[in-house]
Amino acid sequence: AQPILSTSNNEDVLIFGFPTTQMRFIYTGNDDIPFNFFTINSELGTGSTFSTINLDKGVMTRGERGFVISSQVEARRFDLEIPDQVFEISLINNGAERVTAQRDYINEWVYFTYPVNTIAWKFPNQTLQYNYRDDSLAIFTECYTTYGSFRKVTGYTWSTIGDIYP
Repeated sequence: AQPILSTSNNEDVLIFGFPTTQMRFIYTGNDDIPFNFFTINSELGTGSTFSTINLDKGVMTRGERGFVISSQVEARRFDLEIPDQVFEISLINNGAERVTAQRDYINEWVYFTYPVNTIAWKFPNQTLQYNYRDDSLAIFTECYTTYGSFRKVTGYTWSTIGDIYP
């Protein structure tokens, strides 16, 4: 009865993030019951769809009760040095939907960008950076709405490209 907020693969299973639960979804190989759900943790759920990062040791996400990493056998908070920071995220104006995350493979960082509830801005204005190699955290005040490649939309179609490039 809960919405699926995140899904990511970990080894040979899918890890589903629900608002209050982390679950693993496995293929059984049985024709009668081809798939099974198993609860990983019933307290640490997922709160933001675009905050999912896949690592070899688990799936990271922002939950309502903390920043969480879930493997196939456990889910735990990795933000215990700053336990109140997750509650600083503004949830008004679809704040939970505006939390975004990205992994930096070169520097071994994971970035979580979110709007803070102490400032009435519409855009995300703070970034939590987590170094998964040495287990360190940093908080930066900056404004990113999303991460990734920019793809310019030209509006060209097959019927109009001949007018521009004869």
